[in-house]
Amino acid sequence: MRVISTVVGNVAEWLDRRFRWYRLPRPIALFTLIGLRDRLRQRNLFDTGLPDVPAGRTWDKRFLAARTVDGTYNDLAQPMMGSVGSRFGRNIPPSAGEPETPSQILEPNPRTISRELLTRERFLPAATRQRSSARSCPRREFERYKDASHCALRRLYKQLQHRLAKLQLT
Repeated sequence: MRVISTVVGNVAEWLDRRFRWYRLPRPIALFTLIGLRDRLRQRNLFDTGLPDVPAGRTWDKRFLAARTVDGTYNDLAQPMMGSVGSRFGRNIPPSAGEPETPSQILEPNPRTISRELLTRERFLPAATRQRSSARSCPRREFERYKDASHCALRRLYKQLQHRLAKLQLT
């Protein structure tokens, strides 16, 4: 199984570097993403373990089509992955990290930092009008407006022609 995983990872990396996964046909892109994900899990993440499934929590048919509030069974192969109480994978070995004491975990408090940095004392209007990148060019914006206006006028003209034709027939 390890050999197959290595081959899939190598092929996925090659496809992604050569063509970029998002430019590939959907089935091949999915194959590439799965291979890249497995390769990242093999090389970059250290397993932090998963908690046990809570007592009384069993698999249900609904889990195939809907997510659960607590995150259990969102991954059917590993029911507790991504659930409440499970840890994220780590990029460094757990032995290399030093745990913080409970008093250091929320010091400084994230909410305090957020309020200090992001709270506005007064309204600050934007100095310039925000534009999307597609509309940043005035010429392009004018062309789009002109084309839309032209289409609307053409439709109106055809409707008027149709109404005139009806009037002439009666």
